[in-house]
Amino acid sequence: MYAAATLQLAALVACASAIYEDQIGKFDWRQENVGCPRQIHVERAKGLRHTHVLVSTEADMVASLQASTGQIVWKQQLEHSSSSSSPLTFTAASKSLITFTNNNDVVRAWDRETGILLWETQISQIANRDAHVTALSLANGQYKWSRNEENIKDWIGSMPGSQMLTSVGGVAGVELSVVRIDITNGATAKLQKLNASWFKKEKCTLSDTLLSCFDETGFHVADLSSDPVTVHHTALPAVHSIMKLNTRDLLLVNSHTNTYVYRLTLSEPPTLMLELEKVEAVATSDRHDFLAVATAAHELIVYDAVKGELLFRAQILEKDLAPFKMISFIGSGQEFEFAVVLEDCRLIYLVGSSNKLAKEWIRHEALSTVTSVEMVDLPLSEAQADIESEFATDGGNFQFFFG
Repeated sequence: MYAAATLQLAALVACASAIYEDQIGKFDWRQENVGCPRQIHVERAKGLRHTHVLVSTEADMVASLQASTGQIVWKQQLEHSSSSSSPLTFTAASKSLITFTNNNDVVRAWDRETGILLWETQISQIANRDAHVTALSLANGQYKWSRNEENIKDWIGSMPGSQMLTSVGGVAGVELSVVRIDITNGATAKLQKLNASWFKKEKCTLSDTLLSCFDETGFHVADLSSDPVTVHHTALPAVHSIMKLNTRDLLLVNSHTNTYVYRLTLSEPPTLMLELEKVEAVATSDRHDFLAVATAAHELIVYDAVKGELLFRAQILEKDLAPFKMISFIGSGQEFEFAVVLEDCRLIYLVGSSNKLAKEWIRHEALSTVTSVEMVDLPLSEAQADIESEFATDGGNFQFFFG
């Protein structure tokens, strides 16, 4: 009888490993998860009713979370990318959210408030994808023009402007190429080449309009918004990496033990603003007036991005915290709101003021990867075995006493 019951239970578990479409929302316990965040952005945009946390995940999902509660406002499951080097990404534009999937072959625009699909464009297969630029209309996704940067061997990326699109790349150890492209028709407006023995694609970062590359002597930085482009070199020993930011005014350079924050002004060499212990994650506010860093001690620190003055500093008082993976934030100078992603896929939303942090909510997105749960009998300790045997004795008496 026991064997038969066991077989019936196994059969039930096997049948319950999948659900029908009409059962979604009734039995799918993973519906409240969106997956481990890969990209995150907190925004309080004009024209939107609420503060949103926009997120793309390793589960190939894009979602909007309510900042006040952490609940899902909307989410969209997208196709899985066939290449790990081209995962799902997004960029916020006006009132829409633009997603890029399937090695950037599929571009979609979503309404940021509702998650409704506004338009979708399929881009034809491209042989030389690393040096290819395609222009689409933001209003409806209509194809405008495309071109290959055949003269650029190691292409870094492109930086849009009001009238021109600037593409940058070069030849490792030889030269840097800066191409100005007319955004109306895709024609080359200007090509500038600079001698660049320091140029290596894998050691370069494009942040907003700043191209920065490091070598054994320090780092080189060029502001691509200037014409002609000039390159400034700063001597700094043991540079390990340069962090990517969405601003042209700041540059964060990592050595093995420290993080250096440099301030940049047009056509001027970088000026050292802050020297910090090495940080794990960094972000700037939308208006680029605040800089937030996250440390190995699980501190969140905010500086004035212009003067370098300390504005806020507090520690997250949670136990057993994993290292920081990424952060995003908004702030007014008196109060700051942080979305923090840890390496174990926890997403925590905190509000900070007066050098104190209050946790608003937490999402354990590692749960999205759980596919089954099993009961396991673990060996009992000697004390536990004695208790089990005492209550299992046939002649034992169990008495109740009431006062």
